[in-house]
Amino acid sequence: MQREVFKDGKFDDKQMSAALITKTDVFETARQELHTMGLEDVNAAILERNGQVSLIRKSKNAAGG
Repeated sequence: MQREVFKDGKFDDKQMSAALITKTDVFETARQELHTMGLEDVNAAILERNGQVSLIRKSKNAAGG
């Protein structure tokens, strides 16, 4: 079961607790995959069934560019 642990700038503590994932795990994925220190360009973070975190970037239109 995949879990949306971050959406629209907010962490879902209930989903994160159920999945045993921390904010640090999400930030680590952002550093490794997007080469960024923050989540400003991330629309959502999804914990996949295999345990990996997928990051969905904000669309350019939503970011005003």
